[in-house]
Amino acid sequence: MTTALGTQLDGDVEYDVAIVGGGYTGLWTAYYLQQADPSLRICVIEANVAGFGASGRNGGWASALFPASLRQLAERSDRETAIRMKRTMHDSVTEIGRVAAAEGWEIEWSKGGTIGVARSALQWRRAEEEIEDMRAWGFGPEDYS
Repeated sequence: MTTALGTQLDGDVEYDVAIVGGGYTGLWTAYYLQQADPSLRICVIEANVAGFGASGRNGGWASALFPASLRQLAERSDRETAIRMKRTMHDSVTEIGRVAAAEGWEIEWSKGGTIGVARSALQWRRAEEEIEDMRAWGFGPEDYS
């Protein structure tokens, strides 16, 4: 993939794909499009520099956390879709490490997990319920290591 950092688009330009936004979503989209079809001429348009927005301000942390339970997701779709979405989120974290290794990127990638802390009896009960829910939906410790 050819990279022209900081290049301003002047005049008429022609690309097969234009991606607006140089955050994680835009850059990964460009990466996978290029992998799927190396002949594509892809332009990522970013107002500042790649990763300038929220993508560049998270400390490099990736997780499969989502602000809705599997039960809530299933209510909006179905059980299979909710499980598939959660598995895809888990797989995407692993995929970052796979791509980095395959491309030779030196990113100090580590799949370190997440630590939850309960500071009250109510929070402890919620944490236990979440673990029980995850097990009931087919997720276990192997999904988090």
